[in-house]
Amino acid sequence: MGKERLELSRVAARDPKSRLSAYSSTSP
Repeated sequence: MGKERLELSRVAARDPKSRLSAYSSTSP
């Protein structure tokens, strides 16, 4: 879980758009 979160944070730092996509994916 922590590892995945770290990756997400890393990607979010590079691409804020990716972060939105990731959050949308986790959200129902």
